[in-house]
Amino acid sequence: MSEIVPFSCIRPSCNEVAVQSTMPVDTFSDQEVVEELRTNPRSFMHLDAAAMEFPGTADWRPDAGVEAAQSLIAEMLSDGSLIDDQEPSYYLYMMVLPNGKSQTGVVGCLSIDEYEKGAVKKHEDTRTDKEDGVIRHVEACGAQTAALFLAYRGCESRVPAIVESIVTRDAPIYDFVLTGIRNAVWKVSDPDDVNELKVALAQIPELFIADGHHRSAAARRSGIAARRAALESGSLAAGEKLPSDYVMSIVFPDDQLTVFEYNRSVSDLGGLTPDEFLAKVGEEFTVTGPLPGRIKPERRGIMGMYLGGSWYRLEYTRAELEESLVDRLDVSILQNRLLDPILGIKDPRTDKRLDFVRGTRPIEDLENRVINGEPAAVSFLLYPTDIQDLFAVADEGGLMPPKSTWFSPKARCGLFIYRV
Repeated sequence: MSEIVPFSCIRPSCNEVAVQSTMPVDTFSDQEVVEELRTNPRSFMHLDAAAMEFPGTADWRPDAGVEAAQSLIAEMLSDGSLIDDQEPSYYLYMMVLPNGKSQTGVVGCLSIDEYEKGAVKKHEDTRTDKEDGVIRHVEACGAQTAALFLAYRGCESRVPAIVESIVTRDAPIYDFVLTGIRNAVWKVSDPDDVNELKVALAQIPELFIADGHHRSAAARRSGIAARRAALESGSLAAGEKLPSDYVMSIVFPDDQLTVFEYNRSVSDLGGLTPDEFLAKVGEEFTVTGPLPGRIKPERRGIMGMYLGGSWYRLEYTRAELEESLVDRLDVSILQNRLLDPILGIKDPRTDKRLDFVRGTRPIEDLENRVINGEPAAVSFLLYPTDIQDLFAVADEGGLMPPKSTWFSPKARCGLFIYRV
């Protein structure tokens, strides 16, 4: 059972939505973020990037971002570019790709108590320092400005049918196209619709964190601390709820989601020559190459490796012998059989020699890193992790390596703000 409730939402006015909304800050380089902050005073990036530091851009002060965040919401509410919609509602958010494929999620607020009940499952570990950063950001803004991305098994739920009925019947409050993707939002405030959605959402047996593990952990930490403080001070009666008892979330059915691979590049060969490196790789993988052209892995167990200006095909044939489901994933095989033993990358979360390249980037990105000699000596192209593998790992209580999946399209930031 999942408690996902309607909420009072701060959101853009219709004529401001395309100007204000942005892609998530982690899809931009540091320099691109700073440029957006400088050139678009209405950009939601002023909130999304509040209190962040940008290496290599020393003239941008994090405290300036906090100062802007603290005043920007009030200013935009005052001039009407933001709407303080007090009526508790759900929102339906549809994204449609140029090829016609679409995904529609329900935006609501998830009770942090669902974690204790085991209704919310994770597949990645988190770092306390990154959780602290999220908490500072929420405190600076006085609001949650980015939604947790959750997935559920659509075949087990009535939610998709209810959503389809509403979007077919009603007109959206927003409907715009940016970067080739249609973004449409419906407000669900009719009492009958709200109740039907609330009941159907509550019947979802399990929710899986697709993206936002640090937002999730940070919301739970800060919510528990705020509740404890309120109970100790006597300002909160037993059983009452605070706004911080909830985390703003978008909930999507699994069969509408597209998962891309998360590729890797490494800055050096760990002191090995290219020939020595290839020989060691050949001890663990069947290596074919150099190939006359590019490779696109066609199934699990197949990887592409770009080294010295050429592509190689790597095949790992012993995945079924690995002890756990996590160890059988391609991202784990690459880490455990190559990056760690051959290149000495023990911790992929912290090793600065390792970089991650999302699968929506052109393959030239992986090549150019090596061709230019900086920042990479070798790049790896993976087969996408299946979302059912993500579910299976989470069901087992396992943890996947960092950056195992990249979901696309990404929900735009700035469409929904939840004041805490």
